[in-house]
Amino acid sequence: MANARPAGSAKQGPARKRRKLSGRVDIEDVTGFAFSEPDAEQIRRDLLQWYDANHRVLPWRRNPHSRRQALDPPFECSAASSDLLDDEFIYRVWISETMSQQTQLSRVIEYFQRWVQKWPTVQALSKASLDEVNEAWAGLGYYRRARFLLEGAQAIAAGPGGTMPRTAQDWLKIPGVGAYTSRSVASIGCQEAVAAVDANVVRVLARLRRCSLPGIGPGATTYQNLATKLLDPQRPGDFNQAMMELGACICTSQRACCSECPLQTSCAAFSSVKEHQAAAADDAASSPEPSVLHYPAKAKKAQRREETWAVCLVERFEISNVSQLLMSKRPATGLLAGLWEFPATILPDGTSKADRAAATASCLRSCLERLGCPEEILSRARRNHLGTVTHVFSHINMTLLVDHVLIQADQAAIKTTRGSESPNEEVLERLKRAEAEAAQLRKEIAAARERRSEAGEVEAQESLEETKQTISRITSGDLKREGFGSSSDNWMSETNFDFFTRGGPTERGLSVATPEDQSVVRRRLLIGIGAAVALAGLSQVPTDSLRRQPTKPLFQYLAPLLRIRGLLAEADSIVNEGQWEQLNTLLDRVQNQPNFLKANLRDAMAGLETREQRQQAEALSQSIREYVDQIDSNKYYEAMGKPGQRGGEREAQLVRFSSNSLKAAQDKLKAFIKLFPRDVVAAAQQQLDQVYS
Repeated sequence: MANARPAGSAKQGPARKRRKLSGRVDIEDVTGFAFSEPDAEQIRRDLLQWYDANHRVLPWRRNPHSRRQALDPPFECSAASSDLLDDEFIYRVWISETMSQQTQLSRVIEYFQRWVQKWPTVQALSKASLDEVNEAWAGLGYYRRARFLLEGAQAIAAGPGGTMPRTAQDWLKIPGVGAYTSRSVASIGCQEAVAAVDANVVRVLARLRRCSLPGIGPGATTYQNLATKLLDPQRPGDFNQAMMELGACICTSQRACCSECPLQTSCAAFSSVKEHQAAAADDAASSPEPSVLHYPAKAKKAQRREETWAVCLVERFEISNVSQLLMSKRPATGLLAGLWEFPATILPDGTSKADRAAATASCLRSCLERLGCPEEILSRARRNHLGTVTHVFSHINMTLLVDHVLIQADQAAIKTTRGSESPNEEVLERLKRAEAEAAQLRKEIAAARERRSEAGEVEAQESLEETKQTISRITSGDLKREGFGSSSDNWMSETNFDFFTRGGPTERGLSVATPEDQSVVRRRLLIGIGAAVALAGLSQVPTDSLRRQPTKPLFQYLAPLLRIRGLLAEADSIVNEGQWEQLNTLLDRVQNQPNFLKANLRDAMAGLETREQRQQAEALSQSIREYVDQIDSNKYYEAMGKPGQRGGEREAQLVRFSSNSLKAAQDKLKAFIKLFPRDVVAAAQQQLDQVYS
């Protein structure tokens, strides 16, 4: 495909003027991009209809207008309960919006469910400690978000009535809540008519109006005004989520699935592509081909700075095979504020090995001094270099040079307090009270155990006497029928039992069973025989009749699998070129909306005729899902550095791993499709051709 036209070309979008900002940056006057009211009405109607039928089911989302059916692909989680109180639902929306920033949705769901189980309300969260919150957040990154959630919960709980804010303006007063989050929570949780604009919404708006402005800087105001004009005032929360959903699933940054887009007829960028294709058919010397992907223009990202840190794992080893690791707390502000880390110090560029050793020794002396340890222990400590670790932040490439420092138990008396200050009198008094309470509790537990032991002996003696009496009654023939209930009861008396097992009571010298006793036994025998016959008949029922039957024609399940086969073929070049972000997008389309690999494999195999075919399909299905999951090998090698920037043999290793997994997935899927009749596969291909023609 030809390169995009330069942003701001005279042929792009509605007529507009160009002006200079500070003599350096070109900015477009975008007044011509505004939506007309008929256009806005059409977009609202088409988008909400698509959203109601195709929205993802999320544990913080509820849509009373949903048209998702039981026959749709299975949901990985359930929607937010309609029984939640207003404040509980708003709280969940707030947590989800904060977690979703810079984080994949599948990961957010997992963390969100654990979070609300631990802290179901804002009041519960407000009572947590920062360490507890950071522990629950571990793995999501950008830890400042976790601290802001805690501070925000404390501010809300301390506010009037401890209730959640209801407007975007009130949300802006909460620590850590910015323009987007305030509008998103207010619209989704409180149904306030405010437009929330994130990167997905910017992308959709830019393509609808062929606007090449980036979503930051002056362009942010333009897109906010466009979103406000387009917002559905009756369903603001659903409309905001529908715009985000469209940008995340259909109108993505790497791929625009225009054939599946509900706003295709309203999209100026798509119209320009069609017009160019029509003109190119008549004019061999056509202009460069436009693309929906050209909008919006990408803002230039700041280059990450390089930092090198020396890190020490200081281990205190005791004779009892118990070791302790020394940790220090980071400053209350800045990167990873307030988190615990191993002693570390930043190194200037070009630091020699000797200078690095001196810098780490200085850092260790400072840490040990705060703990009251003599400085000379460092000269006797054993030290060796463990290796190098690379960690990539959004704005920093951090290289960690890690050393291990072993201190024997007799070399130091390191205090195990988590801080540099000695405990004050109040803390000591609280410790004394806690120790006294613990001692009293231990006494009460010991007394309770003693009482339980005495009671147990009495109970055991009583049980023994009762057992002896029962044995005596049985031996003396004193076990009467009344002990098992009335004569009409289904319990079997001793005489019945003897008659049933030994042919008759006369063999043991007992009285002959009465006609009533014999009738009871005959009744039970008939019931047993009937049950045995029923079970035998049930065992002859073919298991095929009990299996899950497909609810749609078989070719409708095969069509997405054929589409997946095509997507995997497209992935060959993506993997070989190491385009990992583009690969992530492609695999998301394979496994989730709109192709749903797992669900369609399951439903397709249910339509196979024989048990052998279904067993073979089950094995192939399991292999296909495993290999597809392994194609993006980067998630298994995060410690090796940012994908695409490792270079050399490391990058080649990941490419080989992904390529092998991709080939295996393609082979298994090909074998799976071969299990089905050719006419069914042909019908599926025909349906696929009609959709993407």
